[in-house]
This record gives sequence, C-alpha cells and structure tokens, in this order.
Amino acid sequence: MRRLSTIPRDPVPDATRDYFRDGAEFISRRAERLGSDIFETRLWLQPVICLRGPEALALFYGGTGLRRLGPGPRRLLRLPDHGGRISQTEGPAHQARKALFIRLLMAPGRTAALAELFRSEWAAALPGWERQERLILGDALTPLLARVGWRWCGLEPDEAGESQLSALARASGRGRQAPLLRYRLVRRLCRHLYAARTGRFRPQPDSPLAQMLAADQGGPLRQSADDLVDIICAVTAVSDYIIAAALTLVREPVWCALFRAGNAGLIEDFVEEVRRITPLAPVVAARSVTPLPFSGHVIPSHRTVLLDLRSPLLDAGCFPEPTRFRPERMLSWRQAEPGFVPQGGGEVALTHRCPGEAATVALMAEAVAGLCHDLHWTVPPQDLRPCAGPGPAVPRSRLILSGIRRAGGRDGTLPEPGGSGCTQPPAETAARRAEPLATE
Repeated sequence: MRRLSTIPRDPVPDATRDYFRDGAEFISRRAERLGSDIFETRLWLQPVICLRGPEALALFYGGTGLRRLGPGPRRLLRLPDHGGRISQTEGPAHQARKALFIRLLMAPGRTAALAELFRSEWAAALPGWERQERLILGDALTPLLARVGWRWCGLEPDEAGESQLSALARASGRGRQAPLLRYRLVRRLCRHLYAARTGRFRPQPDSPLAQMLAADQGGPLRQSADDLVDIICAVTAVSDYIIAAALTLVREPVWCALFRAGNAGLIEDFVEEVRRITPLAPVVAARSVTPLPFSGHVIPSHRTVLLDLRSPLLDAGCFPEPTRFRPERMLSWRQAEPGFVPQGGGEVALTHRCPGEAATVALMAEAVAGLCHDLHWTVPPQDLRPCAGPGPAVPRSRLILSGIRRAGGRDGTLPEPGGSGCTQPPAETAARRAEPLATE
C-alpha cells in the first residue's frame, strides 16, 4: 500500500475561492486534472481529502471509520444540512433513530397524506400568486412547504412557528443566523410536544408527533423537537428540486405537452431524472476517525473528507449519454440502480441514505402536475446561472415566473414556458433548451 505522500495534491495553496466558484464541479474538475479519484487540497487553510467514484460511495455509505461533520464545519463549507442531526450520528444511536424515521416517512399512507396536504396548500396559494406581477417560485414554495411539513407532522396551527421555520429553511447552510433560528424553533416545538404529552393537545395517532412521543417514553423533549425540525426542514428543502423541475419544463417543453395530454404515469420518471441531474447535496462531508485504505492510498485519521455525489449520477458507465435529459431511463428510488444516489446510497436502514426519497418524489410530482395543469406562466428575463457554491444547482434568481393565470385544472392548457419572455435571443434560447439542466 502506498504512503500518504503519494496521494495527488492540488498545487493551489488554498482552493477556498475555487471551491465556491466551481460549486458542485469542484471535485470532478480537479480529479480530471490530476487523473485520480482521490486528491488532497486545502480549504480555509485546512487539509481536506476529496474523493469520487464507486469505491468512495462504498466508503461513505456502508464503510466504517468515517463520522459525519457537525453543524459548525458544515456551515464553514456551506454544505446543505438537509439531513439534520440524524445525519451526524453513527453506530447504534444512528440505526435506532433511523428506524424511527423510516416508520415516520415510509409507512403506507404517510406519503399520500403529505401529497394531499401539498395539493391543498398549492390550491390555496394560487389566487395570491395570480395577483403578483412577478413571482419568485423559490420564495413562494418555502413558506408553502413549511406549512405542509408543519401540518403533516401533526403540530397545532402556529403561524409564528411556521414563520420561524421558513426563516430557518432560507438560512440553512448560509450565514451565522441558522443556529440561533434553529435553537428558537426547537424551544417552540418543545412547548408543542409538552402540550401533547400533558393532554392539552391530542395529535393524530399516526402523526410523526404522536409516534415520537411514544418512542421517547417520557424522556427529554429536545431530541424529538430536533427530529421534528429535521423532518420539516427536509420537506422545505424539496423547493430546490421543484425549482429544478420547473426549469426543466422550460428547457424540455415537450414534457408539458405529454403531461397535459394525460400521461400522468410519466411524471414520476420525469422527476426522478430531474433528481439525477440535480442532486440536492452534490457534496457530502465526513471526518476520518481511523486511517482508511482507499484505492491504494491511506486516508489519515482526523482529516476532513469530501465526497463528490454528483459524479456517479453523470457516469457514462451507469447512464448512457449522461448529460442528456432522458426520463425514459425509468429510474426509481425503489430500485438499487448503480450510480443513482441523488440522496445517498446503500440500504436506507443501515446507511446515511435519506429515508425521505418517496416523500420527495411525491411532492415533486404534485408540483409538476400543478405547474402543467393549474397555471399559465412565462419566464421573464433573469439570471438562470446556477447558484455559486456546493449547494443544489438551482438558478440564482430562484426562478421568476410572470403572467401567472389560473388554468382549467386537469383540462387546462399551458402556454410554452419561456416563450417570448425568455432571457435569450431566439437562437440561443433554442440551444439552451436543448441543454440538460446539469450542464447549465
């Protein structure tokens, strides 16, 4: 086995500026340049090991010797924290809490209930959207999904709490206010949990709130409050996926026509392909607790390790013509597809793979159906370049819609998105529509 000194090193003294400039492509670009799936660089003047490829996936999802980063380092690297506190636990504690999350998120009927709540909130929001000259879709979705997640967890209506949740979702992974916002929200949820425990409020028996109280058996409320925040923040994070799906409808207008014609069975294939080309967390991070062998090298202990979760999703060996948007691949979270790891890999019950993929797909499918059947809309000139940094590749404008009018539901028609209001001249517009979202 080769010594650590043989790990290729990035010649840049500190790559922090490049890390935020290149975003999700930071690891893959340097790996190609250095000709290796492992290399060492420096971020914020600290040594970091970067990995990609199938062996790296197996190490992160199923291997031992890695501990997920806590909230402090994650904020420093501006990594999305959609996994919440459960993603930072290991061993028996992680498996026990993960089993509870699987029951909460994957039980029969729970996903359908979440989709029904989203459909109800979407319908209630349409009149207000129609009155706006320009709607920033991302800003509109965050409070909507916060209300959906709040109600779905079985919590009492609380406008102030939902507003705190929306503020936390907007600040997640960005800035210094997220820890304080989370602390305040956890304290508020502890009061809700105490009211339910003492009988002042009776949640639905199958709700996450009721099941968490039963699982904690009278113990401290802080753990359950943290878990509820994690679940609802994960629901609000789906707004990034919905933005990506809406932008894909702009670039691939043929799918609007297919969905309007009644091909509802194709919507799940569409959203799964969107998840492939737009992973919610393109980079995941951990810290080595022991020396780890990797591809003929040794990763030293106590070293920050970053995994490129985007490269397997664009691997030609797993996905022919990987940069093309092709829902006919018929991908699904239900099947163990090689390289299809938009929300983590491995067995859900045993690894850090997200247990909320079914809920994510259901929410995305409802949003795509709503965009195609419930609304007329166009895309005005705006900055569609991906956001800087390692987060999801959503446009910097958060996708502005204009000319919003309600359509006739499932029988309505949708004008071609991005028509006369698109930012590019006609020739460039056609070229950009032919590009997949991942290559923006």
